[in-house]
Amino acid sequence: MVTFTLPEELRQLFFTPDAKQIYDLFFGAAADALTQTLAHPRWPVLRREFRENFRHRLQALTVDGAPAMPAIEPKVWQQDWGV
Repeated sequence: MVTFTLPEELRQLFFTPDAKQIYDLFFGAAADALTQTLAHPRWPVLRREFRENFRHRLQALTVDGAPAMPAIEPKVWQQDWGV
């Protein structure tokens, strides 16, 4: 079993009007990271893959055609995420 978690700073995203989109990109990022890691077994890479997949998907998020990336401190992308 694999569990994907997010830093506390990102959890508020799941309680916004765009929560459905956030959940979709969260699960998409988790699935992509897991697929990539299983295709090339390097378990320590899974955390980085998930973090980067989630970040790229969040950056691509739009609401009414406009970018909707919330302001997130850069340190969030550097810390260790629990996977």
